[in-house]
Amino acid sequence: MNVKNIGIIPEGPYGYHDGKYTYAAGEGQYIESLARKFTFVELCGYQYKKSDDEYSEVSEFNFQEPNIEFSRLPLFADKKTGILRKIWQLVLVTVVLMKRIPKWDLVYSFLPGYPGIISIFICIVLRKPYILYLASEWGEESEVLFKWTGIRKTLFLRIFHIFNSQSEKIAVKKASAIFTAGRSTLEKYRVINPDIHETVPRINWESLKLLKKNIRHNPKTHTHKDYINILYVGALIKRKGVNYLLDAVALLKQNTNINF
Repeated sequence: MNVKNIGIIPEGPYGYHDGKYTYAAGEGQYIESLARKFTFVELCGYQYKKSDDEYSEVSEFNFQEPNIEFSRLPLFADKKTGILRKIWQLVLVTVVLMKRIPKWDLVYSFLPGYPGIISIFICIVLRKPYILYLASEWGEESEVLFKWTGIRKTLFLRIFHIFNSQSEKIAVKKASAIFTAGRSTLEKYRVINPDIHETVPRINWESLKLLKKNIRHNPKTHTHKDYINILYVGALIKRKGVNYLLDAVALLKQNTNINF
């Protein structure tokens, strides 16, 4: 397959201000590294402007590669958007993707996310090859992502979970290749599609200073100026055991001079 141009459907929004396109540092560097391997790259996703509350989250990295272009998917930013308005937004997203996808040789879609899964269903219908990045297990995150409470949660959470899980399985089965940052996801989907590969999270590792010093803890010499930063990368779900990490940190703070 001769691939010269690729369309990327990212997991989250990118930023735009004063003629410049931005993204979170890790994701931005990742996409720029991909762009160097293709003639043309189009990033097609939701867009935040500087006036949006979440803009700071996607403004760390400025895109520089000249062969990257950007397409904006419709986004109703109102936090009070109802279910009908949300459905209409996804209809408009589908219309945009139907126009863009035929122009690309290959589609690179990121899950979880509705633009990603919509793009995959379109690829399946059009028989367009696509590769997939699984940031996490969508079905497992359903309860975290589900916004309704009370009786609506009781009635519809199970349906939401089934839809997300089955959509992800279809996406995995039909993909030309899959990348995932989780060993659990790798093992789960390897039986469906053997062309799945474990990779590292899209994080700007160089900017992370997890340890101020090479600390080997000694209660007699450890000072308050030394500190340890702990980075957790993953979903806030029970299986990850983050509660044990928090309990351990609390015990260390009570019984040592270590600062976190």
